[in-house]
Amino acid sequence: MPSARPALPCPSLFCLVALLAALPSLAALAIFGVFEPPDAPGYEAYAMLILHHAIPSGDALLHGGQGWITLFRMGGFPRLLAWLQALFPVHWRLALAAGQIAAQSAVAAGSFTVARRLGARTHLALAAALLPACGYVVVLNLCVLTDALNAAFLSGAALVLVLRPDWAGALLAGLLLAAAEGLREATIFIALAYIPLALCARPRLLCVALVVLPAWAVAGAHVSWNMARGAGPVLTTSGQLVMVQPLLPLFKWHLPVYAGDTRFGLAPLARTDAGDDDAKFSLRRSVHAVRAAKSPRHAALLRRRQTSRFRPAEPAMARLPAG
Repeated sequence: MPSARPALPCPSLFCLVALLAALPSLAALAIFGVFEPPDAPGYEAYAMLILHHAIPSGDALLHGGQGWITLFRMGGFPRLLAWLQALFPVHWRLALAAGQIAAQSAVAAGSFTVARRLGARTHLALAAALLPACGYVVVLNLCVLTDALNAAFLSGAALVLVLRPDWAGALLAGLLLAAAEGLREATIFIALAYIPLALCARPRLLCVALVVLPAWAVAGAHVSWNMARGAGPVLTTSGQLVMVQPLLPLFKWHLPVYAGDTRFGLAPLARTDAGDDDAKFSLRRSVHAVRAAKSPRHAALLRRRQTSRFRPAEPAMARLPAG
């Protein structure tokens, strides 16, 4: 006869696990305070635009001020910051950190509950739930970033689907994924990974729809909002920048990445018309790079020249013509 499913932990034990998970982050908050990573000023600028009802549209969206940030980021996190700044004008950063700590603590308690439901012993379930709370999560909880809340929403959605394999659990998981989509645009693709869990719930097709569609609805609403502001059918522009960033070291060494008459492709030749030695040097280096990509002999020659008489080159992006 199969063994009975382990009973869910009592609410008091759930709260105890959540409190234990919060202790490392609370101690770090008391010692170090809240951190502002390089991305934080952009989120804060977006929040200020929301507070002052100054979200740009039309030509102002691309020309002047901080309007570009409203296309570069999803609007969920800046709206949360604006709401916290309205409620706690002085201590809104502490309120944000407290909320992030609470969200991650709830995830730890949920992980403990799922582990016990799956048959793990209490001490093993406790270790599995509390170990992440003592690691990198402590740093994320203290940062003005989307990482802590986004991870909490994604983890919570999975935990809910395990604990409540029915339409109500699927709906709650879908709402959590929709909240995560408001923070990170990539959630619409991550949501597809939840389909196997949703198929374990009943009714299957309804649960799959309830899990996946809310995130896509949020993405569609954001695209519609950008179109209404005159930006075109775009979700965010962060992908374009992230895809270009790994290519910058190649431009520094004048390695041809783009072919044709693009500004990137013409960067090594940008100052050829001036007739200076630097432009000729850049052209020679680009030619050697092309040959090195086709021949091992030329690759060895290029390496020798880079370590001998070839002087370091300035980044190719600095060679772009003015205007």
